[in-house]
Amino acid sequence: MKRSSLIFIVSICIALAGRGFTQDRNRASITVLPLLAPAGELQCAGDFRASLSAALAGKGLDTVVRDDIAFDAGAHSYAGTPDSEIFASSAITGSHALAAEIIPVNGKTADAGAARGAAAVTMCLVRVCLYSVPDRRFVYVSEDYGMLPDEAGKLAATLAGRTALFLQGRIPGITGVKAAASNPPDGVTISWESPASGVSSIVTRSRLIDGPREIAGETSSTEFTDRAGDPAVVYYYRVSGVVDGVVCDPSPAVKGYRKSAPPASEDLDAIINARKKKYPEPADPAEKARIERDFAVMSQFSVNLFSINFILNIVRQYLKSGQVIALSNVAQFTVDRAERTVYLVYPGKCVIKLFSGRLFRFYNQCPPTDDPLSVTFGVSGNAKDYIGSGWLSPEESMTRTDGARAEMLVPFKAEGKSPMLDMYVSQIVFAGPYKPYGVAVTVNDSIGAHFRIKEKGRYSVPLDYVSPAGGEPLRLGFHFYEGNFPAASGQDIDRKNRFSVAMEKVLVYPYIEQNDLFRRIIQNSVVFAVQGQDNREMNVTLKDGVEMSLPVYEGVGMATQYYRDSADWKKNALLFESSDEDIRAKIKEAAKSLKK
Repeated sequence: MKRSSLIFIVSICIALAGRGFTQDRNRASITVLPLLAPAGELQCAGDFRASLSAALAGKGLDTVVRDDIAFDAGAHSYAGTPDSEIFASSAITGSHALAAEIIPVNGKTADAGAARGAAAVTMCLVRVCLYSVPDRRFVYVSEDYGMLPDEAGKLAATLAGRTALFLQGRIPGITGVKAAASNPPDGVTISWESPASGVSSIVTRSRLIDGPREIAGETSSTEFTDRAGDPAVVYYYRVSGVVDGVVCDPSPAVKGYRKSAPPASEDLDAIINARKKKYPEPADPAEKARIERDFAVMSQFSVNLFSINFILNIVRQYLKSGQVIALSNVAQFTVDRAERTVYLVYPGKCVIKLFSGRLFRFYNQCPPTDDPLSVTFGVSGNAKDYIGSGWLSPEESMTRTDGARAEMLVPFKAEGKSPMLDMYVSQIVFAGPYKPYGVAVTVNDSIGAHFRIKEKGRYSVPLDYVSPAGGEPLRLGFHFYEGNFPAASGQDIDRKNRFSVAMEKVLVYPYIEQNDLFRRIIQNSVVFAVQGQDNREMNVTLKDGVEMSLPVYEGVGMATQYYRDSADWKKNALLFESSDEDIRAKIKEAAKSLKK
């Protein structure tokens, strides 16, 4: 979670006998310091400040507001680590202080307060950290979520109550939290241990590890089964003890999920009958040229009308028997070039694993999305203008990396865009056993991507980097590892088994999603699949950060087109069948029976 700079400090000076807590109101004083944040940036902070002062007073602690003490909140460190001189130098004479911060989670989620002239309602994380002045360190940290400003009073009461319970030594220690390993279809069973007797517990779940959390249930037992979570969604479960009506700090999170039912196939005829749109006219000459370029690539992989009708009849036979499912509208996908496999994600349904050599022959010919910088290797190439350390023989016909690391420096002026890297590997050198080898690419010393190489061909990799204003040169580092990333490699002195690759060319260009032919073909596809024999599942993280555990189906094939739902789809239809020998054998048997 990105931490906002909206930080305010509440300092509570508590006259205590040692570290004990007393209910004697005359022996406790609270100093509330002003908000340290840009004025008006989060108006609800003032509401919370007032609510927290009142909640602390309700716990037997007097409060005093002080506006004459100011210090740099950025100097803080939490969770028991030493702090700077910040509190000791600020005329605070009590034995404890309470630092707190407000962190907006999802921005403005509702405008309920606008009608009454107040700030919009915002989901926030509020954290308080109890600081011991004599020990010069934080001794207790607590946090909770709420909609501010509407829930300022509720949040303040919870955090003030937890602080008081900590000082009394009454925070229940919830330990040993587990989610049932079997993950039964009817629910996820959470169990835990609680050393305090007679303490009820609240179980919360969240789709993201940082929240926000929702209550799954409350129980006086040390076990709870959640039957309300959505199937396949991996939830983060936490358990909180409840003392004197105060919901105490949650336990560390454990993951749990409900298995999803087998996915139902879509109606193939309904998918086909929906294809009624006319080809759109190109918006400009550049788009027209791009379409012509894309169709030139596609024409090498198009399928004649007889083959299409014959294959569709075979698929219909399988669909009727329930042996095959058909799914469209893929949400996202990942490409494993080393294994010539694409993983297609259908949230709440399944992941389809399609192993297809033909699909990757098409992938190798898909053009870049924009004019690329081309770094070519060999005697007539320009690689010597861009490559740095870690390369061997740039003037010869084969230029290869020297073991574990190689570097390049290339210009990139696409402000605000992310670079795409296309590596055309001509040969694998000193590779040892025939297996995928890990590659990590750094961009200006930050990890941009990691993937696997197994054979020669094109490896198209989006880099996790956004070019700043004005653009800047990219210092690309290629880190090669034996085995899967991030295992170490390159230990043999004679380099007999040291992983190295020979390059044909490298392309660097700004990635423009709508111009990506391969992405277009995948997103417009209908994929046919059968249930995997081992019934295995795969954890995938969706674009919104939600994690799902989905059954893996084996792809039989893919039918796709350039224009989605085009009435002329058969004129530019593409079919990519599985390269799995077992699946291909079953398709051939089905074809024979259909001919009879």
